[in-house]
Amino acid sequence: MAVDYFHRLLVSGRADRVRDFRRRMHREYPRTVAETTWTEIVPFSFAALYEIAPRARRVEAEVPWDPYELTVWPVTRMGKRDAVLRYQLQTRNLEMAPLIRVLARAVRDLTFTLVTFCLDDSSIESYRFEAGRQRKWTLPTRVSGAHWERARRKFGLAGDDVYEDDDAERWAEEEMLKDALNHWELGAQSSSPARRYDWWNRHPLRTLDEERAIVAIQLAAEDTADRRKRTRTRKSGGTPAWKRTRAAGKKR
Repeated sequence: MAVDYFHRLLVSGRADRVRDFRRRMHREYPRTVAETTWTEIVPFSFAALYEIAPRARRVEAEVPWDPYELTVWPVTRMGKRDAVLRYQLQTRNLEMAPLIRVLARAVRDLTFTLVTFCLDDSSIESYRFEAGRQRKWTLPTRVSGAHWERARRKFGLAGDDVYEDDDAERWAEEEMLKDALNHWELGAQSSSPARRYDWWNRHPLRTLDEERAIVAIQLAAEDTADRRKRTRTRKSGGTPAWKRTRAAGKKR
């Protein structure tokens, strides 16, 4: 059974180094399906990650398929010298933390903040990779419970109804993800206002629905080509399989 992970990643440091990282992670690939050709843009490419951090092969021997639901935002300045770069992505059966750990060790002058939301068990984990060190924080049950209770009050719901309401569920999960992302700047006990990012104002690339549709078209095209090949073989008088088998038996 496939396990889906939803990730948000911040890459921060000196502005020129952040811009260089974005350029190095970007890839464009030509794709052709059913005689249609286009250029696929992948702002966060696993092939690029493996080039930057060859030790990623110790985590996954083969380069994984690139992420789904992939969104990248422009580099944003933070003060006079620093900047931050944001990615949002989804993976199937692939945890990001081990790969980001080796990437951060290969790019030690940048700081990586990763939040992973497991869509199967609803757990949320937050990581900070900085100067070769890794720290991890898991969103406590009491915090997630408090957000669900706030969602009940906000949307006028009771009990488990909050989990069935799309708006309430989305609101509660966004609050949890915000807490996990801001944990390292604000601290678990901080009362400072949390930094908020708009995570839904850009169209994602390589959406899961689009990739499924492309695979379906590709399979249909391959099936059509196979049927045409069999038809041409019959019309050209190709030797039937039963005749080839009988002839091979006589030679023995």
